[in-house]
Amino acid sequence: MTLLFETPSRSIPITKQMVRDAYRKVKSNKGSAGVDEETLIDFDADLSKNLYKLWNRLSSGSYFPQPVKAVEIPLAQQLNAQSRGLIRYFGVHSRWRLRGLFRHLDYRLAKWVKGKYKSITSYQKAYNYLRKIQNSYPNLFYHWSIIGLG
Repeated sequence: MTLLFETPSRSIPITKQMVRDAYRKVKSNKGSAGVDEETLIDFDADLSKNLYKLWNRLSSGSYFPQPVKAVEIPLAQQLNAQSRGLIRYFGVHSRWRLRGLFRHLDYRLAKWVKGKYKSITSYQKAYNYLRKIQNSYPNLFYHWSIIGLG
């Protein structure tokens, strides 16, 4: 019996050149320090040893990457600030209008998702995608933490 999420392992040979190319790409993008706070300058101090050690771990399968830093989503920050103010206003003056406000916010999010990801061709697919995100990050948008996706 195979498990639902089981995938066959495939051996991909990792060359030293691949590791050097990846390093050059990170350096050209001005990569920042990770959670271990090691900067590119620190990594460059003994570059050949560090690249060899990284290649050795990658090619042997003993490399376990550290967690990455969280990245704030600008759209979430903008909508959260606006929705907090609107929810406060409508919550005091006419609570029944909050449902329409939440639907409008979700529609705008779905419209953004539909435009951002070309594989999502309908609003129904966009709403399904947002539901998956909401299940993983229920507090990403302020109105999700109050009532959920409409």
